[in-house]
Amino acid sequence: MPLLKKRGVRSLDLVAATHLELDHIGGLASVVEDIPVSALLFNATWKESEPAERLFRAALGRGVPVYAAESGTVWRIDPYTSLALLDAGFDGKTVDGLPAENRGQNRHSLVLLLTMRDVRFLLTGDIGAQEEAELLSSPHVLGALAAGGVDVLKIAHHGSRGSTSAAWLDAWRPADAVISVGRRNPYGHPHPDVLSRLAERGIRIWRTDLHGEIAVFVGPGRYTVRTTIADSPAGT
Repeated sequence: MPLLKKRGVRSLDLVAATHLELDHIGGLASVVEDIPVSALLFNATWKESEPAERLFRAALGRGVPVYAAESGTVWRIDPYTSLALLDAGFDGKTVDGLPAENRGQNRHSLVLLLTMRDVRFLLTGDIGAQEEAELLSSPHVLGALAAGGVDVLKIAHHGSRGSTSAAWLDAWRPADAVISVGRRNPYGHPHPDVLSRLAERGIRIWRTDLHGEIAVFVGPGRYTVRTTIADSPAGT
């Protein structure tokens, strides 16, 4: 919230919870509680946890509409901006009428394609290589790929070894990759194999542990990456 306020954000049209893990939703309740939010999107599953309960209580208590994600949905935000839901995460299986967590929350992550003035961003949550392979044959992804690759790829699962396959990178052909990862994290993220796959393809690498806040400014047909710590990408 302090960063959003510092950046002049006073309201949000949509808050998207990619999946219900603590490191992805732990701060969202505070966002919903502190500034006006027009809608909350989630991955149509449920995980019993205090952060998840707090988030939904905050939204429902303030009358924020809550939407279960549906693949293929496209939001036309303004004449220059659209957000397409390529994968809703939930695979349709239920137990007693409720979503079954048979694939785990990471695998249930939303995958979103954001287009701003012809600059394209792919936001992947924490999906793994199995989900990437499945998506590459899905009609929504095939339709998106028919329009070309992406400019900026948010690397899945903080750069873990089990994500960001060669096939995934070759399909989307990003120019820049952003890795959200904690400094000196105990998991060893981002994995050297992922960094090697990115470097082999000449993809510029931006990491929150090395660069701090990473912001992308979009203009007509172009974009600029700015960071708070380092001035140039890593690993290229």
